[in-house]
Amino acid sequence: MALASCLDHTEVLPTAAQTSPSASPAPVSLAAIGLRGAVDARDVILAPRVLAADDLVPSWGPDDDVATASITASLARQGRIKVEVGFAPGDGQTALRDALSEALAARAPAGARLDMEVLGNISISTSETHETEVTLEWRVTRPDGSLIGSITQQAATSPDRVATRWGDFAKDAAAPAAEGILALLGA
Repeated sequence: MALASCLDHTEVLPTAAQTSPSASPAPVSLAAIGLRGAVDARDVILAPRVLAADDLVPSWGPDDDVATASITASLARQGRIKVEVGFAPGDGQTALRDALSEALAARAPAGARLDMEVLGNISISTSETHETEVTLEWRVTRPDGSLIGSITQQAATSPDRVATRWGDFAKDAAAPAAEGILALLGA
């Protein structure tokens, strides 16, 4: 069917005269015109229905406030642990932050409210034996900025272990750091 013959049909789209405001509120069905201009009976599009002012909108249910309050209380009990790490070569900044966050979450006692911020500073130097010496200092503070304590870790490794991907090195450093941080908090 050619496009011109398809457009000659008046039943394709309703005109303004066919749709009046006094018509029933049921949706009007429109036939869709395909890409080649042919009308396909399977292509039926329902006209959108506009909600009236007195239409009822379904609610989430009677336990809405209870569920919201319990989630809020649960989050307040858990506290907030924020871990930030200063500059490190390769992906060290991200790898150390993620590894320490995971280690703290895994080792934190159930039900303990831990509100703290941990800032990691990394120093890297080369020893006389051409090994890379990595020093990690973790400063633990309360959310108001008061210092709880700090932990320092030192390790010697090959330069290629911290040049690009920290992977296992970050995980190996994060486990004892998390235990030390939790000990500072008395948890």
